[in-house]
Amino acid sequence: MSVESKLNEIKTDILRGSEIYDSSDWIRASIVKSTSLSELMGIIQDNFVIAVGDNLITPELIAKHKVVFSSYQIFCNENTSVGHLLCVDSMVKVDGNTFVVAKGYSAVRARGRCKIVAKDQCQIHAYEQTEVEAYGRTRVLAHDSCIVKAIGTSAIQAYDNSMIRAYGRSVVWASGECCIDASGESYVTSFSEVKCSLSENAIYRIQSLGRKEIEYASTEIKIKQITTI
Repeated sequence: MSVESKLNEIKTDILRGSEIYDSSDWIRASIVKSTSLSELMGIIQDNFVIAVGDNLITPELIAKHKVVFSSYQIFCNENTSVGHLLCVDSMVKVDGNTFVVAKGYSAVRARGRCKIVAKDQCQIHAYEQTEVEAYGRTRVLAHDSCIVKAIGTSAIQAYDNSMIRAYGRSVVWASGECCIDASGESYVTSFSEVKCSLSENAIYRIQSLGRKEIEYASTEIKIKQITTI
């Protein structure tokens, strides 16, 4: 098969997905206008989160055109230290500068300067300088100098010098010298002297060095003590 025929085949498969899932018009237009495999793969890489979210890029598509996608460092459900990785209901290890989008019940262990966008009910173990964006019911265990942004009902355990931004109804447990920015209805518990900034209805429970305190920013929150039997 010629390079042009392969390009048209991949474009047809992607566009078929965009019609089914009503993808953004500008991505469809960019794909249609692409005149080479390198240009097409560049569009996918530059818009990887959107392409995966709209189901333009799926495990089935990558498997069907594995040779082409692999040559442009786009992988699915496998260990890697380079490129872009789609992880769906799978367990993988990544390092280096890998960009990962994880969905379903995936489990990802990441080191180095990886960036991970996790949705649904994924479990992420992040080390060194990994960046994580967690949505849905994702659980994140962050060590070293990781940066975690949690939205929805994510649960975060943070250690060392990790930086956490928690939104929605996220729950955070922190120790070491973490720095936390909590908003929405997030709930933070620390077991050491961490830096915690609060806004909206977020609550911060301190439980370290003999201190047992609760901090909150909202004037609408009332703390009620109950009597135990």
